[in-house]
Amino acid sequence: MLSEEGTGTEGIVSFKEERLKKYRWLLLMTLQGIDYLFINNYVPMYGVILAFKNFSAGIFFTMQRI
Repeated sequence: MLSEEGTGTEGIVSFKEERLKKYRWLLLMTLQGIDYLFINNYVPMYGVILAFKNFSAGIFFTMQRI
């Protein structure tokens, strides 16, 4: 049976907050690595998509979709 104070998840929430607070510097270092991977692996994919677009050589080199 659950306690009368609430649903019984207060201990779980405080445990998660405690772990986030304890490992905040490790999480920040991990975030930098994730940013690095995103920038170097997924941003260049725009160039791959752009390479297969149809262009017309106009005055301003405008892109046309077919």
